[in-house]
Amino acid sequence: MVANRSCFFLDTAARSDKGPYWARDNAFRAALKAVLLLGSLLFTWVLLFAEGVSPPVVGYDDKRRRSAALTGCAMFAVRLLWQMGWLWHRRITWAEVFAEAGMIIPASLGSLAWGATRKRSDAFGALDVLGCAVFLVGTAVNIISEHQRYVFKAEARNAGKLFAKGLWRLARHINYGGEILSFVGMAMVCGTWNLWIPFCMGLGMCLFSVPELDHYLAVRYGPQWDRYVRQVRWNVAPYVW
Repeated sequence: MVANRSCFFLDTAARSDKGPYWARDNAFRAALKAVLLLGSLLFTWVLLFAEGVSPPVVGYDDKRRRSAALTGCAMFAVRLLWQMGWLWHRRITWAEVFAEAGMIIPASLGSLAWGATRKRSDAFGALDVLGCAVFLVGTAVNIISEHQRYVFKAEARNAGKLFAKGLWRLARHINYGGEILSFVGMAMVCGTWNLWIPFCMGLGMCLFSVPELDHYLAVRYGPQWDRYVRQVRWNVAPYVW
């Protein structure tokens, strides 16, 4: 199989190498990724709450916004750890460990944390509440879709079958759509300039991740994938893309 590389440093060969995420050959890399992820969360807390590290803008600080930012980042980290420990069955690449968990994730969470301390808003208002709701919806879409697929594939009778039910009837990579939406919500709370995070994420998915994953699925499922593409028009978000 051609080893096309995705934006998130996962290539087709690694995706095809099935096995528990914490299998013996993966264990050290999985553990290191988990440590880096928890380190990113600690870094976020330092930026948000450590005295003197990120002094608030006088007259604009709101502890509710800081708490919301930390809660969102923590939920993101816990979700990834849950997916790593329970849902994902593939080989881990070193690029995934160091570039994604060691660079992209801490840069994104750090940007959100810094923005939460600098946002010029007198109070935690309607836009912030809406942002929290958008984040929760995006997170729920990602978790529910991933879980639906996992339950389907866990049944022996479904071996070799493509999952095309549940939320996956809305878009072929609906889990990616939920991921992007969750960071849009976080940006609404932590400063809209943080929209660079979901923008870059969506751009990377458009240019790299979706084509790579489409290639993998087309090779693995053949006619099933062709039929699914005809039935489900959208890539990551219904009526958007």
